[in-house]
Amino acid sequence: MSLAVIIAPQEGQKISFDFVQALEAQVRLPDEVILVHCDSCDRLELFCSSHNISFLFRQSVKPATRRFNLGISFASSLVVCLLDGRESFASTFFQTIQRQVYDRQMGCVLFKNATDRPTCQVLTAFRECFVYGPLDERFEVPRFAIVHWFTKIYPRAVRRVARIDGATEVVFEDLSGCDRLAIRDLKNVILAWPFLLGWKQRLKLLFIALCKSDRGTWFFVLQQIGVWILSFIPSDPYHGNKRYQARSFWETNTRAYLKWEIYQPDEKEIQAMLTKTCPSKVLELGCGAGRNFRFYDKETQCVGLDLAQNLLLLAQDKVSENIRGLVCGSATQICFSDGVFDLVFSNSTIQHVPPEEIETCVTEIIRVSKKYVCLIEFTREENEDSHFFSQIHCFQHDYLKLFEDRMDLIYRKEVNHKIQPAIKEVFIFEKKNAI
Repeated sequence: MSLAVIIAPQEGQKISFDFVQALEAQVRLPDEVILVHCDSCDRLELFCSSHNISFLFRQSVKPATRRFNLGISFASSLVVCLLDGRESFASTFFQTIQRQVYDRQMGCVLFKNATDRPTCQVLTAFRECFVYGPLDERFEVPRFAIVHWFTKIYPRAVRRVARIDGATEVVFEDLSGCDRLAIRDLKNVILAWPFLLGWKQRLKLLFIALCKSDRGTWFFVLQQIGVWILSFIPSDPYHGNKRYQARSFWETNTRAYLKWEIYQPDEKEIQAMLTKTCPSKVLELGCGAGRNFRFYDKETQCVGLDLAQNLLLLAQDKVSENIRGLVCGSATQICFSDGVFDLVFSNSTIQHVPPEEIETCVTEIIRVSKKYVCLIEFTREENEDSHFFSQIHCFQHDYLKLFEDRMDLIYRKEVNHKIQPAIKEVFIFEKKNAI
């Protein structure tokens, strides 16, 4: 059972000598280590290289919770373990993780470290449990984000997506014993409120935080009160406009879309597609925040195109040397010359193109493709009770009919990992008379 360790130290903290030394003492080593921080760690990289452990360093100055999410999106192992670099390990630390996850077939393990400090609990989870939600980046303290994910997001994910036999939940201790300095900040008290047991403790921490608050914090309090009031008003993502307008829809609903950004359920299909087509230049339509960038090897040059500019700004965190550019634009007006890309790739994107624009979109896709087009899209309802295509932003298209006159179908298959009440399929088309 493969294990990825994601390390996102707190702001201003460097990977300590003790931390690397603790890794060297492990009986069972992880399969991959991902460090997301402002500075790399030469000794950690050297250790991983000498022990045949896959090592990845991504430079980022974002808050720790954001960096944890970034690390998860780059992981490829079955299980991920989140560390902040302050842990003090027993020599069987990772061995214990493996045994608990494997023997008990748990979806999540939350436990204290070797020193029994309540400030350093560790989250270990099946990576696919993140399919319906990353850690909530509103939490400034990663521990709060982890507990929130474990109690609010994970239970839904494990029932709807990660159908792991025997998966169980772990009862964790009261959050009251955690980082006292952090919890005295009013923002953290408000966000951690649901996890604090006992009104006496809640009121005490609230009083301490109020006494130490500044003007900016009070503005945050008023903002949260406004959010709380608005939560009782039925939301309308279309803002009263019954006609779907793609750009405004996706830019407005960025937060909802980002639920899908950490785990890619179609990763096996994407890897198989790249193996079959072996492209050197790829255009990805609807690249979003760049969750698929990690599947392209260093020799494959990729350009990402998306309507939503705020998603492209998030994609910058995942850009590597082979990502040649991020373009804000529409799939119905692709701003590239004819036959520039060996492969034009779309994953759950063309299904959002309205019927009156789909012919134009397909013509543009074929025009910029030199040889291949790959679509991974929802094609039909799973059963009569499904209402996937009744959503205002989802449209049912006959992709085979749309492409058959100008391209040959060389591959078609349903995806393995179903997460919606609709059938999703992979199509690979090859241009007729392609060189």
